[in-house]
Amino acid sequence: MTNAATKWLVGLGALTTTALLAGCSLPASNVTVGAADNGHTLNVGVGSTINLTLPGYSVPVSSNPKVLSVSGACAGGGPTGGGTGGGIIVGCFWWATANTNGTATLSANGFPPVPCPPGALCAVFHWQVTVNVWPNPTGVSGTTYSVSSGGPCCRPPVTAPVSAPVVVTQAGHQVATTHSDAQGHFAVALSPGTYTLSIDTGPVHICQSTPATVTVVAQQVVSNVTLTERCLYP
Repeated sequence: MTNAATKWLVGLGALTTTALLAGCSLPASNVTVGAADNGHTLNVGVGSTINLTLPGYSVPVSSNPKVLSVSGACAGGGPTGGGTGGGIIVGCFWWATANTNGTATLSANGFPPVPCPPGALCAVFHWQVTVNVWPNPTGVSGTTYSVSSGGPCCRPPVTAPVSAPVVVTQAGHQVATTHSDAQGHFAVALSPGTYTLSIDTGPVHICQSTPATVTVVAQQVVSNVTLTERCLYP
């Protein structure tokens, strides 16, 4: 089983993950669970798809279809909505969709590989996982760059990622700060609204920052925001 939080960590780096998960949120993802995940707990974001690999098991059932709905498709037939917990369906695959915040369990019954003889006591294997569905992150992510010019022989401007403090203001008031990493990547969790972001160039103004104004919407990340400082050296 691949946890969505792990995918987010690998994909964006520890700095971004720490900032955007501070408010208990996760991005949408595509994960797979199977028989070996029985009894586990999975954390995903709204909009995620959970692929269910359960050969030899009954149709999976969600305890709360409003939070987590189950759908499937079968060979020779169209999509099927909502598991009912019936017998084994051959040639079908199933998936669950995270619809809204909340917790639900997915369950199914596994049967012996051969038919159970009449009158015999044959084991039925109960499979279940618990799924916590979190809201998607809300905030801003991007990269800070420095453009330097001047210096020996009046060298041409050079643009490169820079590790720098980032200041977030709203209506002229500072509301948040963060710091980009060595590659210039930054992220900050924010409530919905309109903000101005800029690099804090400090008290010695050999550099000037070009601000960026963004509008943040609930459960969305405004990504690829570019912040630039222009530095003139003697």
